[in-house]
Amino acid sequence: MTTTNDKAFWMEQVAKARQKLERLPANGRIRTAMDKQFFETLVHRINNSEELRYWPPLFSFLVEATDNELKTLEDDLDLVIQIRGSTSERTLTQFIRAEIRGSRTWYSGLFDIKVRATLIRKRLTFKFDVPLANGRNTDIRLQLGDRHVRLENTVFTEDDKSRERWDRCLDRKKSNPDAIDDRGLDMPNDTRRLYAKVFDKLAKDMDPSKSQCANDEPNVILLSFAGSSMCPKAFGYGWALDELFSGCRREPETDGPKPSSRESSLKSWIDFALNDAAKNKKDQPDYYKNNYNDLLRAPRCLSGVILFDDLKLVTARINYNARNKCSITHAEMAELERLLGDMH
Repeated sequence: MTTTNDKAFWMEQVAKARQKLERLPANGRIRTAMDKQFFETLVHRINNSEELRYWPPLFSFLVEATDNELKTLEDDLDLVIQIRGSTSERTLTQFIRAEIRGSRTWYSGLFDIKVRATLIRKRLTFKFDVPLANGRNTDIRLQLGDRHVRLENTVFTEDDKSRERWDRCLDRKKSNPDAIDDRGLDMPNDTRRLYAKVFDKLAKDMDPSKSQCANDEPNVILLSFAGSSMCPKAFGYGWALDELFSGCRREPETDGPKPSSRESSLKSWIDFALNDAAKNKKDQPDYYKNNYNDLLRAPRCLSGVILFDDLKLVTARINYNARNKCSITHAEMAELERLLGDMH
């Protein structure tokens, strides 16, 4: 979204947003979220703030979206809520009410709704939010041929370091439009964050019993890199996926970035994460030590990942070291890419 502190410019954007909103259904969920109080708060902020770079995500979306994109989002919400039931409506629509610093809530909710609505429109056989024996659940259990594949939606958003790099890049490009974009060049930070994101699904709180993956079916993570500072093709993310899918046998490449390769290994991150988690388990000093090998093996229940740049499918990776019951074929992964390659 355009960044400027020109108050006249933003008052004009508010006026345009109101006009777009009036073309949506009067009782629709987007219009309900952007009520009179919503716009009064925006106008107050424009008149009283010196820093107008960040906005409620729904307003940013409304400013930039076409009428068709807005209608599609409204239709997506209707489709998913019809399947999930009205009792889930507030949870499913929470993202459209995200406040100024709620970009992660916005991106994760939008991605989840888009994935679910896309599968509904394909008229596939599936179930949403399928319980697991450990009390957690899987976002989607989809039938592909004669097998079921479990899909887990998650979003990777910018952290403070990523945002700072992006802000520096914008400042450089003001004086030099040809300045190099340095997104994704902080390999240790990128790899550690991706490990943490994936292990939140594999072993929440570094506890292997809190997995969102099934032990007897393929499990695929749909991972969206959301926000201006995020680059799904960054070297650090690729390195992390290589480590996760290596079966913990991979050694740092001799021709790789030597200063950061060892500190970016999966084993070193697990050691770090365990030490950090153990601080909250003082009454169970041997808990994490006893589960160390299970944590190393946890990625073997992950069949693969599909990476998205916001809503655009970028690439897919298969884990060839997945355990037999969790392995996925090339044909099955190709079918998932076909099904999810046209989200909009």
